[in-house]
Amino acid sequence: MLTFFIIMAAITGLGSFLLFLLSEPLSENKCQYQDQLLLLKVQNKDITADEISLENAQNQQDSKNTNNTSLINSQGIKLNLEDIDQQLLDSQISNNQMNMNSPSLPLQKPQIKDEIQSQNQEQNQNDNHQKAQTTIIQSLTQTLRLFKTRKMLILCAYMIQARFTNSFSTGIFFPMLNNTLNKTMSSKQSYEYSMFVLSNFGLGEIFGAISISFVIKYYKSNKFGVLYHLILSTAGYGFLIAYSVIYEYNALAYLFAFIFGMMDGASCTHIGIICGFEFGQLSATAMGVNFMVKPIFGFIVFLVEGQINANSSIELTIFYSVTYVICLILLLIMLIFFPFKPYN
Repeated sequence: MLTFFIIMAAITGLGSFLLFLLSEPLSENKCQYQDQLLLLKVQNKDITADEISLENAQNQQDSKNTNNTSLINSQGIKLNLEDIDQQLLDSQISNNQMNMNSPSLPLQKPQIKDEIQSQNQEQNQNDNHQKAQTTIIQSLTQTLRLFKTRKMLILCAYMIQARFTNSFSTGIFFPMLNNTLNKTMSSKQSYEYSMFVLSNFGLGEIFGAISISFVIKYYKSNKFGVLYHLILSTAGYGFLIAYSVIYEYNALAYLFAFIFGMMDGASCTHIGIICGFEFGQLSATAMGVNFMVKPIFGFIVFLVEGQINANSSIELTIFYSVTYVICLILLLIMLIFFPFKPYN
């Protein structure tokens, strides 16, 4: 028992560590704020360059005036008083312009920051006000409306198939493993070995969630994600049916437990991806439909599993075979009829 909990704690710790590797998505307001700050930095660089060019021009003008003065003193040339007054006036005008522009330049950055912050505060206040106006009845009404659409009804087939996978681990796996292990082991040993098999199920959930993301990123299509799940289902049900036919403890127990764990992790992750990508602004409502459909059909599956005799190899074989056919039909409905969006 202690070894089982150590293994499960290690798996849970690994899953929690992987969450820290995910980057936090930026909100639309934050992205706009960063873009405006980037534009502000570019403008400040341009302003600094202008200041440097003006300062260089002033230095050149001062050196020119100094050279002219020294030239006048050395050669003893008397310039016209009107020309000297005009030069002094031009120099004073240029200095006044620089003095007027220089103090105002540093004030542009805090002014723009204040404008950006005020715009973000107004946007957040408007968003919070709109969220407060949305009541529970309105959310439920929107969920039911989305549930009636053809696109969501097709996705419900995928959700039901995922619910079958979730229900098997607790409904039949554990009793079937105990019955097959009791033939050669004591009750305590059979309990420990069955826990080892189910810990393999938890490990498969982690790899399933990671693998489905790689498949979707590589092929850039949610349709290939469903096809990948179809391949996993065929392999998992194949090992499970073979184990129920043999009905003796062997290595197939670890194989079907691991693959069913991959199916569970892949389907749950993929449904969230589909709801977010395929439904856009209605992604939260689509996930609400998911959390409404899966518990209902999970309850139905548990009722059916309660009528199956886990001590009978024939009943288990028939039940798993029929379940595989149902899941195969549901996956084919999703593959053929769901209007997948193309990835850019």
